[in-house]
Amino acid sequence: MRVLMVHARYRHPGGEDVSAATEAEALSALGVTVERWTLPPEDGSGVRAFGRAVWNRTAAAELGERVAAARPDIVHVQNFFPTLSPLVHRTAARLGLPVVQSVRNWRLVCPAATRFRAGRPCDACTGHAIAWAALGRPCWRDSRTATAGAAAALGLHRLIGTWRRCVRAFVCPSTAVADVLPASWPRAIVPNMADPGTAGPGGGPIIYAGRLTPEKGVSLLADAWRRFPGLPPLHVMGDGPARAALEGMPNVVLLGQRSHAEVLERLSTARAVVVPSLWPEPFGRVVIEAAARGTPAIVSAAGGLPELVEDGVTGFVVPAGSSAAVAGAVQGLRPAMRTAARAAFSRRFAAPVVAPRLLEVYRSCL
Repeated sequence: MRVLMVHARYRHPGGEDVSAATEAEALSALGVTVERWTLPPEDGSGVRAFGRAVWNRTAAAELGERVAAARPDIVHVQNFFPTLSPLVHRTAARLGLPVVQSVRNWRLVCPAATRFRAGRPCDACTGHAIAWAALGRPCWRDSRTATAGAAAALGLHRLIGTWRRCVRAFVCPSTAVADVLPASWPRAIVPNMADPGTAGPGGGPIIYAGRLTPEKGVSLLADAWRRFPGLPPLHVMGDGPARAALEGMPNVVLLGQRSHAEVLERLSTARAVVVPSLWPEPFGRVVIEAAARGTPAIVSAAGGLPELVEDGVTGFVVPAGSSAAVAGAVQGLRPAMRTAARAAFSRRFAAPVVAPRLLEVYRSCL
């Protein structure tokens, strides 16, 4: 089988970029010929950028050229917004190729792709072809104009049937994601995958790795480590506007932005990884990367996170918004959770186990 995998990278590199690359490598290991078309992050703004997000003829033409050269059996689109526009889906379908679309964020149901606004989860636009509730609000990039542009671009393609007619399967990493898509869209649940790696020694600090933004629950971490000074050290990798909430705190080490390789190395020696998100995380890649190294996770009951952790066995699932619950989970960690986390990863999220499931989705679309 030959696959053309299309992905537009993000301004801030993150889990979706890693997931796209991991899938390509895992499929190649199965003997699939994967031609990768990876675009740099979009660097424009204003009317021209909005036009590209709606109907990017240049990207569509290049897709046609790549199809002619690679002669794929299927086109797998990872992230398309805003660099590519859904015109690539329409072009691939016009050329007679089945299209698979990964859904690793909430963009198809929320212009901001977060389902989070004004400090709390928001579903005002979920279930509507046009995100009318977002118009006039600075949901995306703190800009009313950018938000309106995103809503218009995605709404137009809902109305003209791009998703319904041109996509054979929407590949969702969790049930939480699949459940918010329109019922008429064909969906397949295939979790994100990670390289098996090796289990680490653990026993070190609690790790947080990710963007330091309000929806990620950074304030909860600050509150938990302030109220419960006996907790193990917290090492924080990442940066963002919520960094100030953790600055100057005893027993909290701010490591700043680190490479993906260093994050994985530190996860191996961590006591646990903590993901205290307030927004509904579609998945939570750091959880499975930690589990691959035998490190349990403490996650909030938000979005797809509870699907990744067996509460009390491979970590803990705590109520979203409760710093006391986070602290209690840290205090309740047990050595046996390391073995359980690694075993669960090997069974559910290891690339050699998950990649064949994605290959089956491809075959079902041919």
